[in-house]
Amino acid sequence: MPTLRRATCGVRVEVAFEADFFKRSENRRVETKYGKMNRAAIEPFTGRANLHFKEQINFIALTHNKFIVLKENGHPTQVWTGSTNITESGFCGQSNTGHIVRDEAVARTYADYFELLAVDAQREDMKAFAAQHNPDPNEQLPQNSITPLFSPRPGSAMLDWYGRRIEEAQQTVMLTSAFGVTTRLAKYFDNDRDYLRYVLMEQSSRGEGAQDMVERDRDTRVVFGQGLGIVGSMGNWREVPGFELEHWMWREHHFRSSGHVFFIHTKYMGVDVMTDDPLIFTGLANFSPDSLTSNDENMLLIRGDTRVADVYVTEFFRLLNHFYFH
Repeated sequence: MPTLRRATCGVRVEVAFEADFFKRSENRRVETKYGKMNRAAIEPFTGRANLHFKEQINFIALTHNKFIVLKENGHPTQVWTGSTNITESGFCGQSNTGHIVRDEAVARTYADYFELLAVDAQREDMKAFAAQHNPDPNEQLPQNSITPLFSPRPGSAMLDWYGRRIEEAQQTVMLTSAFGVTTRLAKYFDNDRDYLRYVLMEQSSRGEGAQDMVERDRDTRVVFGQGLGIVGSMGNWREVPGFELEHWMWREHHFRSSGHVFFIHTKYMGVDVMTDDPLIFTGLANFSPDSLTSNDENMLLIRGDTRVADVYVTEFFRLLNHFYFH
């Protein structure tokens, strides 16, 4: 909101948002819950000269992006991205990441991608952009590099690309998963390794056999964020008559009583993170087929930045140890 208020001070602000959904099979615009909520939220800010809202209705499944590009004198210079929904729950109710990249080439790529979102490009054009300007990376990322990855893409081959990085690890793998591990990625854990791999999950995998694959190797440590026993909920809570502490905690730490994710909402993977050549893949895509082919998403593929790896390792194990008692 402070950013929007600055629009009255000469700063041009453009916001692309889910407005509704265009249902092609019926050739009509359909009102969505989030479209209705978003329109209500921006209504007080409409009509301001420097503030421009761009409706999105032509997406395939989800408008899942959350990123901000900073332009200085008309040139993109920085980008903020990550898994954090720009909501109270996103900042205060779940584990999330916010990642700033101060690199003009990366910022320019995000700015070009934003232009497609801002004009509500057709899904075919979004996939064509990815195919032409943002193809799947080579097996080896360039040394000391940051490679953006945008969705929707023409296919889901990146899942196997991620899987091969897991397969090639020499020392360790760490993965966060908000919605379980998809079967296509889980198979890369279905083997024996003589080093530790860690998976921090909100809830158990739903694909057939996927959770068994993830837990197959005794050297893979799997930790759950949500309360045990119930998928897609706050977990198991037992009422104690006259005991109000749990109600206070609920009010203090959460901003909603229903939804899909309450604890682990991050989406990142680290490979050989304690070496001089770590890999960090981070953003908001769920390492799933839909996140590659059906949703508006973005990820950062980072190689060789030991400082970034240290930050992610510290946060990962802070959360892992917090939830390990489960």
